[in-house]
Amino acid sequence: MNLQKMIQNVNCEVLFGDASVTDIKRVVFDSRHVEQGDLFVAMPGAKNDGHQFVLDTMEKGASAVAIEKGQKRIASDIIMNMAREKNVVVLELPESRLGFASLSAEFFSQPADKLNLIGVTGTKGKTTTTFMVYHILEKAGQRSGLIGTVCNIINGESVEAGRTTPEAFEFQGMLQKMVDTGSENCVMEVSSLGLKYRRNSGCRYDIVALTNIYRDHISPEEHPNEEDYFASKLMLFDQAKTAVIHRDINGFDRAYAYASKHCPVITFGIDGEADVVALDVKKVIRDGIHGSTFMIRSPWYSGEFFIPLPGKFNVQNALCAIAIAGLSHIPEDAVRSALATVSVPGRLERVQHQSNIPVYVDYAHNEESLVQLLAELRPFCHGRLITVFGAGGNRPKERRFGMGRASGNGSDYSIVTTDNPRFEKPMAIIEDILKGMQETDGAYEVVVDRTEAIRKAIQMAQKDDYVIIAGKGHEKYQDVNGEKTHYDDVEVAKAILDEEQARTALS
Repeated sequence: MNLQKMIQNVNCEVLFGDASVTDIKRVVFDSRHVEQGDLFVAMPGAKNDGHQFVLDTMEKGASAVAIEKGQKRIASDIIMNMAREKNVVVLELPESRLGFASLSAEFFSQPADKLNLIGVTGTKGKTTTTFMVYHILEKAGQRSGLIGTVCNIINGESVEAGRTTPEAFEFQGMLQKMVDTGSENCVMEVSSLGLKYRRNSGCRYDIVALTNIYRDHISPEEHPNEEDYFASKLMLFDQAKTAVIHRDINGFDRAYAYASKHCPVITFGIDGEADVVALDVKKVIRDGIHGSTFMIRSPWYSGEFFIPLPGKFNVQNALCAIAIAGLSHIPEDAVRSALATVSVPGRLERVQHQSNIPVYVDYAHNEESLVQLLAELRPFCHGRLITVFGAGGNRPKERRFGMGRASGNGSDYSIVTTDNPRFEKPMAIIEDILKGMQETDGAYEVVVDRTEAIRKAIQMAQKDDYVIIAGKGHEKYQDVNGEKTHYDDVEVAKAILDEEQARTALS
């Protein structure tokens, strides 16, 4: 795209060069990936400052560079001298991250304006809610795309996601592909870090939703404190035409007050004073599927709904999806049918097998998630809850203690194992988990190898027992010392079940 056309609606100043005769191939923020014809945006980061690489990107053939106003990493005269030598346009942005998002949106001619854009944020429930909304829209005959933690779906094709909210240029490119392939809607998870780092700034969301707020993602690599985390979540309302908020959550009053200043607000909840309410929630088993039924009271729909996902938290996710569907004018039959058949990879996903032992894989990777998961499964399980879990390395230690407490209190037997140790020793992480476990009376053992831990759980399971494999969910890798190797809890569990079935047949 021509640079002059690209910047005409962007808050920036041309410090050097002629933007009218400069064409841009891509907008890039990582200097390692700069190629000839790119626009490099220098951004200060937690570990490195992109301004220190501005000269390198000019050497690589960047057609333009953008620096942040007031940056002191490299002297302006040095930048200008190199720009003259290489004939590179130099832009100045008031804020690099915001500028990067704006430039990316303009490069693709604002594709969000051509879509019904729906964003869901929250500590938990983003993935399940977005999958529910996506399936509702598809059931209603509306071609849609999805951007999220598990995968990205464009034109019906699913691709594994790299991060929940992509960086701005990738994000805008995905929206453009959706437009090009005839999508009417985009449903997306919006992470707190995506908001904090302005990855989706410049987009106007038709509907945004807040599922909940819990203490999470507090670390040197993420948010320094709870206030920063909450404030980042609230930023989504700045870009909303309509908001949907969970009425029953901690922090509701603050979220509602903030959102109300920007747009109309619809609320949802269970047995409470909300616009969309679930009444008479019941745990049921239909055709061997564990789920929930509930009666709906809302401005658009009424009567009984069924979801093939057990747990109060999944009813809450369904209420959020129902509110979004109502605001999107989706017919009730499509909403009811889609919710009755929805499935979400790695979210209480039952391993499909002929075995009589139910084996579930779930993404629960912190204390609150695991507490809720085990509490909701308990009424269905007439035997023992056997839980296999670990905790990620290079993450807050409090999460490890909490996972130990949660499984110790909620499981009949726990098998503590390895889960993405990253750059830490697996046993060091496990020892932290055991500190939480030992605060409870729960029975447990340690099996460091995750595959052997899953095997142990399946082999010890008897009639009426449930096996829960928690922590990784949809993830298809194990991260050890920065190297990711293929690992899928569902695949591993199914292979072990096959082995056990074959062994039993021979005995």
